[in-house]
Amino acid sequence: MANKITENMYTQCDIHSNQHLLFKAIVDHSYNEEVTLQGKEESLHQQKTTKGWMLAVKWKDSSTSWEKLLDLKESFTIEVADYATASNLCEKPAFSWWVKNVDNSTKT
Repeated sequence: MANKITENMYTQCDIHSNQHLLFKAIVDHSYNEEVTLQGKEESLHQQKTTKGWMLAVKWKDSSTSWEKLLDLKESFTIEVADYATASNLCEKPAFSWWVKNVDNSTKT
């Protein structure tokens, strides 16, 4: 997890350590249960998936677009975890298996 945080910070800075965020904020989320249920087998274990989740991102140029949780989770791990925490999404299956690890690693 430490490598993910370092990579996240590194990709947002230029060679002079000036920070350049690609987006201003995550402004909304949506969940399509039909996508998640397709092909899902009965299981006793909670499936680790982000399928069906989309996040609305307000970009630096003031435009807004819907992006897959999977893509943003990999590129902007800390920001997505912060949004999930602020939006009370941490107990949802798509977030519960990884957000707590991000929160714990940023506090140390």
